[in-house]
Amino acid sequence: MAGDDTVGIDALAILANEDLVLDQQDAEDITSSGHTVEVDFIFIQAKTSEKFERAQILNFGDAVADFFSITPGLVSSSLIQEKRSAKDVLYAKSPLFRTRRPILRLAYVTSGLVPSDPNIQSAVTSATKKLQQTSLFEDVQFDLLGAAEIHRNFSQIENREEATFNFPRKVTIPKIRGVREAYLGVVSAREFLKLIEDGDGAIKGSVFYDNVRDFQDMNVVNQGIAETLENPDTAILFPVLNNGVTVVAQSVRPVGEDVTVEDYQIVNGCQTSHVLHAAKEKLTDDILVPLRLVVTEEDQVTSSITKATNRQTPVDEGNLQALTDFQKELEAFFEGQQDKRRLYYERRSRQYSSQKVEQTRVISPLVQMRAFAAFALDEPHSGSRYYRRLYERVPAEIFNAQHRHEVYYTSALAWYRLDVALRRKLLDSELRIVRYHLLTALKYVAIPDRALPPLNSKEIVQYCELLNGSLVDEQKSVELFRNASEVVLAVGAGSITRDTAKRERFTRELLEALRK
Repeated sequence: MAGDDTVGIDALAILANEDLVLDQQDAEDITSSGHTVEVDFIFIQAKTSEKFERAQILNFGDAVADFFSITPGLVSSSLIQEKRSAKDVLYAKSPLFRTRRPILRLAYVTSGLVPSDPNIQSAVTSATKKLQQTSLFEDVQFDLLGAAEIHRNFSQIENREEATFNFPRKVTIPKIRGVREAYLGVVSAREFLKLIEDGDGAIKGSVFYDNVRDFQDMNVVNQGIAETLENPDTAILFPVLNNGVTVVAQSVRPVGEDVTVEDYQIVNGCQTSHVLHAAKEKLTDDILVPLRLVVTEEDQVTSSITKATNRQTPVDEGNLQALTDFQKELEAFFEGQQDKRRLYYERRSRQYSSQKVEQTRVISPLVQMRAFAAFALDEPHSGSRYYRRLYERVPAEIFNAQHRHEVYYTSALAWYRLDVALRRKLLDSELRIVRYHLLTALKYVAIPDRALPPLNSKEIVQYCELLNGSLVDEQKSVELFRNASEVVLAVGAGSITRDTAKRERFTRELLEALRK
């Protein structure tokens, strides 16, 4: 951290040959050998607000420029002064910058959405150009980071893995745009286990984070894979009977026949991987696994590979939604809820099936879409109809990147509370026919004096938190649903059928009654 008395900078770091430089002494030690030095300067300005303000961005750029100035004029802490001394030592040894001049990275961070406002972008361009004109840097990178970017970076760190395995039977694929390296080949099943198991021999769930589905247990397909491995006559045919595994990595280091992959994900082959892990005692070096290894740092390429390889096997279009950033952010938001508020967003099919969690608290994307349509869009009939029509509204109206996660969580929490009340017969079981209509009516009876705020606003956060306070209390939530059911049943005149619940006309009549 830069210190409270520093103007315009919240944090900074100096890296020399990937080592952290804390002070002048560190800089002198690194440069004393006379070897080549590669330096990176990283500056951060972090805001608790959601706004990206032009003036603050320009001030940030000015503060960084002042740090590198021969005659700095801004107030700075002792920590900044230590870093400035280290910087001076490094530049005094600039002949050691043999491969490149230092790289400068700036990050302006808030908890909001990165705007497309041209005024904001021009502020970034202006600050970047000013720093480039100093000729002190090989490159200047100025990034705006919002909640989505923070989550993406955190996920990459959280799921970072490294493994070394023997991969002699491979061919190199010719250069492809967006792909640094790519290999096709077969690997020994025993060697393949090094990619999916930790030091204790347990399977590493983190390497399947970008897979569209979790392990689907021993279904018919997976049982077939297991039977192939059990029979020596068919096990030897495994590389021609199985579609194999696709691994996407950020970097790869081949040394002879060994390959070390870093920051990798198994984007296709989750089922095969789990079956091989279960059968590891029976595996031999003669059993080979088809392997595609792709090295890329581009998220779009990774996503395209995942979608393409998974479409070669029966995968529901809804499962492919698991790849989007919004889905991953929503999963993380649910994970942040504690105790009575805890729900589990099942972004990937069956990801919680083998875990000791209360299964009624698991919210699938389909349940989420139906609950959201009823609660946030006032369309309970959409939840009662053929569910695939809801996928057609993604991401324009549902799972829209501009929407606040809170409204999805609250609609899911309302669904959970209603489901529990119906299971425990705290509400009449006949109300199941109109459960989506109860979700629509809920907010009208719970907060009758306020309309639902825009789904991308700060106000929706406050609105949802107010409603959550009642929903986490079982008695209060049941009372709210009883009040809601009175309105729904009155509109239905005591004769509501499944067909009625699917009609948009019934929704219009219900909304008219609720708004009165």
